[in-house]
Amino acid sequence: MPNRSALVIYPQDNLSIVVLTNLSGSLPSTFIDEIAGFYITDMKAENGFGLPVAIKPLWAHLEKQGYANISNVAQEMQSQGAIKLIEVDLNTWGYQLIERKKFDQAMGVFTLNTQLFPASANTYDSLVEVYWLLGDSKKAVELYKKVLALQPDNNNAKNQLIKIKEQSN
Repeated sequence: MPNRSALVIYPQDNLSIVVLTNLSGSLPSTFIDEIAGFYITDMKAENGFGLPVAIKPLWAHLEKQGYANISNVAQEMQSQGAIKLIEVDLNTWGYQLIERKKFDQAMGVFTLNTQLFPASANTYDSLVEVYWLLGDSKKAVELYKKVLALQPDNNNAKNQLIKIKEQSN
């Protein structure tokens, strides 16, 4: 039986967390910060925890004003030097939103990523996941074809297109 443990000390917050488990497949390192979030509110995902510092101002603005104008807001903030948008950071943010079932916001973040990095197959591959989760197989097919145009050897996109065709029949 696999045993797992983790100890994390948050010295600035006078907090230490110990997790001991014998649960198969359990990885305390993946949820220990979530436990800390019960005691340190800044460590909650809904408070921007886990987002890179370079995009937190954009996140804060969008959380208050809404994600409808994400592209315009991001462009303005980036031109002012208030944020620095990096593909992997935006992708991470989008997946955090998916985990929290905020699909429309995730779609906005992933769409922004495709606009900023149009030559990256990865950005389109991430965006297609939101459309797939929302049941829009037509848009998913369109985006997977875009992924394959940018990266013809992308086996994930090939396999997903096969799955979509099978489910459509």
